[in-house]
Amino acid sequence: MRLSRRESDGDGSVDEILGQVLRNAVWERLDVLSELANRADAPSLLSVARSELPRLTEGWRTLLAAHDTDEKGNCTECSTRWRPRAAPCSVWRSAYEHLVAGALAPRPARHQRPAHELRPAAPRRWHMVGQLQRNKARSVVRWADVVESVDSPRLVEALAKATGNALEAGEREHPLDVLVQVNLDEAPGRGGCAPSDVMTLAQAITTTRELRLRGVMAVAPQHTRPDVSFRTLFEIATRLRQDWPEASEISAGMSGDLESAVAHGSTRVRVGTALLGGRRLISP
Repeated sequence: MRLSRRESDGDGSVDEILGQVLRNAVWERLDVLSELANRADAPSLLSVARSELPRLTEGWRTLLAAHDTDEKGNCTECSTRWRPRAAPCSVWRSAYEHLVAGALAPRPARHQRPAHELRPAAPRRWHMVGQLQRNKARSVVRWADVVESVDSPRLVEALAKATGNALEAGEREHPLDVLVQVNLDEAPGRGGCAPSDVMTLAQAITTTRELRLRGVMAVAPQHTRPDVSFRTLFEIATRLRQDWPEASEISAGMSGDLESAVAHGSTRVRVGTALLGGRRLISP
């Protein structure tokens, strides 16, 4: 059945209905890709990335452009001559939420809805990506399943303390999974610890009961060939797994270099720009 924009089922507007359909479709597709990623080897993952990402990128950009904001602040697709729809509409929000949720969790100050309300029955894992200040540890451990940017002993202490308090208060059910962020070129001001400090930091993490070491994360420096950077990261990850076999994750590769990252063992890529384009963030 084809719905026109003017029709409604009595419980919500058509854009809300389409938003729910889109939400379900996105999760089903991501579930399929996640299952494949868990079973496939590196060459297979590289093949999937090459075939899937261009198609998904074009589809999402077309969808987001169609439901963009007009000069009056309304959705260009969902509005009619007689009934405007304020942007961002639920279709746009559904696409935005679920595309971003694969790599970045929303900030509580900007998103008032708790994460579990987006799709209550669906399995999900929220990742904190980016430099983290120690004074933010308490708020982060309330929603994050994984922190990918652990780069100092003091941050380890802050996260362990905050996680322990959250466990006691019933604000989380499990220890916090963490990745060691590596500064591959050791440039000042960049997030991450020096490659020579990874093992020491890993030891600090594994001596806590509140944190679980899951692997490493890095961003390839702009002035270095990605192959060189990701080869270095793979060697660091290999040494780490010799002492801690459970630390098997390698979070590396973004929109411009994901193929090189996957070829060098990356188990998780971050491709927000390829999917969303260079769009400005909005605050609901």
